Amino acid sequence: MTAVTSAGNRRVKLAASLHRPQGCAEHGAFLVEGPRFLDGARQSRPLFVMVSAEASTEALAAAERARAMGLEVIVLTPQVFARVADTKTPQGIVAVYPLPEWGEADVFRGGTVIALDGVSDPGNAGTIIRSAAAFQSDGAVFLPGSAYPFGPKTTRAAAGTNISLPVITAGSLQELKDKHPRYVFAGAETGGIPLREFRPAGPVCIVVGSEAHGLSSPTRACLSERVAIPMAGGVDSLNAGVCASIILHHLHFVGNCPAFTE
Repeated sequence: MTAVTSAGNRRVKLAASLHRPQGCAEHGAFLVEGPRFLDGARQSRPLFVMVSAEASTEALAAAERARAMGLEVIVLTPQVFARVADTKTPQGIVAVYPLPEWGEADVFRGGTVIALDGVSDPGNAGTIIRSAAAFQSDGAVFLPGSAYPFGPKTTRAAAGTNISLPVITAGSLQELKDKHPRYVFAGAETGGIPLREFRPAGPVCIVVGSEAHGLSSPTRACLSERVAIPMAGGVDSLNAGVCASIILHHLHFVGNCPAFTE
């Protein structure tokens, strides 16, 4: 197959535009880098796949599997592929997926939900999505000030789990609390009840803030509970992704939090 040599190619320009939230919104698509994109193809099929003519053996094998699945695979020269990839050392293959169309009903289904309040770092945001998927949360909510949930860096940190885990945005925690009164909205915050004692009687939405600023005042004002992770002296905070992961692990394996239906 002849490799595409022009950065002006229609598909190349579309894929390159997905580095920005505006481009994702315009085209209704997002970019997933690396051979593991096929893990998400069970839930949603890529619109098309792009592979570098000098990709790694693993990436070329993934491209062959994609072709076998009936997916469109486009070969690019390394120079053109560099325009599409978001990383400085790309893995040689990307997939363009349609943006999921999740709604609140997909997230607030009676199980654990994680909400991000101003978590602006894409690495932390993606880590939280990945942990939410790992510990079988029902979904994630991105509140104002948080990273774009389908940006390349967030998607990379999430290992593509944002393809299948319901992820939505919301204007405020108060809106969610008003719509889902059976949920306990618990903020991760110093001074709250120790995590080992947290045994919610109903479905719970855990809210984490940024490491730098913590939870915003409007979010803090409408919390039902506050939960703290005990730490050794001299350590006063945790990375937002680590904090969320510990709490989600607790709720899934230790907290024995039952699933409720609204």
